Amino acid sequence: MITRNRNSFGGLCTRRPDEVLHIISSCETQRSMQFLGDAMLQWMSHNQMKYLLPVSKGLKMLQAFIMSSLSVTKNSMYQMMQPQIDIPLFEIIFPLMCFNDNDQKLWEEDPHEYVRKGDGEFTALYIIEDLYSPRTAAMDFVSELIRKRGKNNLQKFIHFIVDIFRRYDEAPADLKPYRQKDGALLAIGTLYAKLKQTDPYKTELESMLVRHVFPEFNSRVGHLRAKVEYISSSLVNNDIED
Repeated sequence: MITRNRNSFGGLCTRRPDEVLHIISSCETQRSMQFLGDAMLQWMSHNQMKYLLPVSKGLKMLQAFIMSSLSVTKNSMYQMMQPQIDIPLFEIIFPLMCFNDNDQKLWEEDPHEYVRKGDGEFTALYIIEDLYSPRTAAMDFVSELIRKRGKNNLQKFIHFIVDIFRRYDEAPADLKPYRQKDGALLAIGTLYAKLKQTDPYKTELESMLVRHVFPEFNSRVGHLRAKVEYISSSLVNNDIED
């Protein structure tokens, strides 16, 4: 209901009667920001106490409301959210993209099923599951954020990913952040189309792939091999010279 109300009354339109404009303005400047703060708090609380929102559909709905705030008319909502955007981006969104305990359990019990899900077979069950997947919500959030607000967020997000690659390379085998590397690989796959069209990343993309992505085909960790195979479908049109 909040998301629908937000989409219906969150923008200003000069053709509406003055009393309607007053309601819309109130929603824009007061209620939507309150709802946004509550949504972010609930999402963060779920990340710390997973029992709070056990149904992933709830996460998807919270994500839908937060993401809708990135493209508001005249930027008013985004301007209010922007000073705190790093909190949901790095503490909520990115962890949802990483390999987690549920993934580990599925990988150990049925690796073939894990790979099939990663390959995105379009059965009715997988389509429904993907629709309410927190990971899919996180990928959509990052894509939308970078597409519409990339000027303020792309550079710092890429620096965050590159720092994960650096820490992974420098750490001994038993201390490498394998799960974060998994999420970083997914992030590169998610943003690949944007990166290959954007300076200066498009000129550095090949070296990043050669140094940090393709070597995981030979990783000692199975889920990293699966992840790099999965995202390779996004990279097939790139002409790799090395």
